Formats: sequence, C-alpha cells, structure tokens
Amino acid sequence: MLSALATASSISSSSITSSPTATPTLHIVQSAGLYDYYGCYTEGTGRALSEAFYPSDWQSIEQCVTNCSPYLYAGAEYGRECWCADSFGAGSVLAPDSDCSMTCSGNQYEYCGAGNQLSVYIRNGTQSAPSSRLVSSQISTRPPSLSASLFHQPQPA
Repeated sequence: MLSALATASSISSSSITSSPTATPTLHIVQSAGLYDYYGCYTEGTGRALSEAFYPSDWQSIEQCVTNCSPYLYAGAEYGRECWCADSFGAGSVLAPDSDCSMTCSGNQYEYCGAGNQLSVYIRNGTQSAPSSRLVSSQISTRPPSLSASLFHQPQPA
C-alpha cells in the first residue's frame, strides 16, 4: 500500500514539475471586451475624453473598457484613471506608443497611459485602427480616418 502511494505521489509531482508556465510580459493590450487599441493620445486644451471618469487603484484596461461600455472611446491615463467619451476634446493628438508608459495600478503587465497621455481604445466595428502604426514602439502620425468632427465638442441642445 505504501509503495502504491509513493508511486502515485511521484507521478503527480513529476507532471507538475515538467509542465512549463507562461511568464507574463509588459504589453499594450490590443483588444479587450468590445474595444480595440486605438493609440496613445495627448490631453488637448482640456480633457481628451471627458464624458465619464472612473478612477481606481485596481485599474486595468479590461476594467476601463467595461466601465466605458456606453461610450465610443475608453482611455486609461496615469496608471489608475479611466476616461470615456463619444468624441475627442480639442487639441488631442496621436502620440508615440512609448509615451503611454505607465503600468496599470491593477495589472502590472498592462500599459495605462501616463501623465497627460491616454492609452485609447475604440469600440469594435466603429472605426478602423490607425493604419500608419507599424510597431508599438515606433512614432506614428495621426490616422487619416480621424476627421475634424471627432475633435469637435458637442454644443448643448
């Protein structure tokens, strides 16, 4: 009986030690929930995304896009802030992905913007991602798909 128990134990321990484990790496989340990565954007003359704000000490891209689900855009900023809107504020422009270099307060392996820089996500199927982006660390130009109307603040009715 003891011999059978020892054999079962060695089989169990050998299968545990032989299975490799994936090591998480710091990265830009390419898609989360209903949203796709749209780029790193600057704050404009005011807030780039200003219709809703969800600060959290447990911020992640997944949490941010979930909170912003009623909106077209979700943006993580300063590691713990989440901003939402249906359009960009005046003066917000595309920046190099490397400018959005702070990790999320709730997930050390995800980037969540930086000071005055937002990691922006757009709801799936609403607009194509910037086509000029080649590699996340390269400098990109403002995507041609953005029109001036996205930078227009809606006037009260």
